[in-house]
Amino acid sequence: MELDRQLTSYLTDRVDAFQMPQEAQKIQAEIAAHESTLEELKRSVQSLTQTASECRSPRGGTQLDALQRKFREVSTKLQLFQKPANFEQRMLDCKRVLDSVKAELHVLDVKYTDPDVIQSHLDKCMKLYKTLSEVKLEVETVIKTGRQIVQKQQTDNPKGMDEQLTSLKFLYNDLGSQVR
Repeated sequence: MELDRQLTSYLTDRVDAFQMPQEAQKIQAEIAAHESTLEELKRSVQSLTQTASECRSPRGGTQLDALQRKFREVSTKLQLFQKPANFEQRMLDCKRVLDSVKAELHVLDVKYTDPDVIQSHLDKCMKLYKTLSEVKLEVETVIKTGRQIVQKQQTDNPKGMDEQLTSLKFLYNDLGSQVR
């Protein structure tokens, strides 16, 4: 099936639907047409009263079963194609930045009253604040995109991704409340 090869190629090359919106729409339309044809075929087969032995595949299932399996595989590839290709890396980058801010939280503890020390302390705090401000939009975008990916089941482990997104959100909010 050409559509299967095409999607496999895109996934292998880490190309996603956001990079090729017209192609993604075309593929989606083709899959919808195949789904409709498959449903018609399924109804036709069910209406037949006898099953011909030549309709059996070597594995014992019907040709319709084989077509349905292939359709599910291609549909899964479409879902993966529709997921942003660099999403996991963006999520990891956000986590890395937030972890580096967390590692620097010790600068929030003021132990001395010397003006030079306080100024140095204030500069470090402002740097943390600036880092959180700069990463805020990306964290929000990653969380929003991630929730859509989970909702559309475009990941192998929706529960795990949801937990990662929740953890990222809590970490950002916790750091934000400490750095104010």
